[in-house]
Amino acid sequence: MVSLSIVSAGDTIERARMLRRFVELAFILQSGSCGNLFSFISIMQGLTSPQVLSMTQTWQQFRSMFPESSQTHKQLQDILTSLSQGVTMYATDQISIPAIQHLRTAFHFEETTLPGYALSSSSTEDHTLIGQHTNLLVGLDGIHTIIKHASRFSYNARKRLEPLQYNVKLMDFFSQDFTRSYMRSIGVTSEDQIERRRRFDMLLSALVDRVEVAP
Repeated sequence: MVSLSIVSAGDTIERARMLRRFVELAFILQSGSCGNLFSFISIMQGLTSPQVLSMTQTWQQFRSMFPESSQTHKQLQDILTSLSQGVTMYATDQISIPAIQHLRTAFHFEETTLPGYALSSSSTEDHTLIGQHTNLLVGLDGIHTIIKHASRFSYNARKRLEPLQYNVKLMDFFSQDFTRSYMRSIGVTSEDQIERRRRFDMLLSALVDRVEVAP
């Protein structure tokens, strides 16, 4: 939804402003006052989607209009990279919702049997296997950290939510049913998640081609 919001924001100036809003939101989400790393990564994944990155005119306008936000975006990219690699950057009392996106992919690799495997080998296959098992270890360590401090994260989240009031309309907006209804209305619905994603990417790419007209 981040990508779609930016692509459909109007002219180049409006899209640049939308970029700034999401950068500001991402900064707040990862800050110690919020500590919602899950939502932070979700926002940043939208900002780094191929379709959004291909909007060169919008990014140029963004850097020109909002140089400070542009610097903030670069800093957030570094934070995203570190979190995606499983690096712990925040104290436990700063986190309310931990990042788990990198953990979901840590276990998605195929077992590989390497005939004649040797520790001294430098083959591409060996490096790939080592990288896969490194990701697995990072994933296990991340899961262990979340389980160990789950009660603390829950306490932090409750304390930060105490001043806020429950808004039914806002909850409906962010509900899964609303998202699916919206996806259905723009013709990208499918029971298969991969097919749904493929259709959505096609729609975004078509929108980018339409709004980013070459001068």
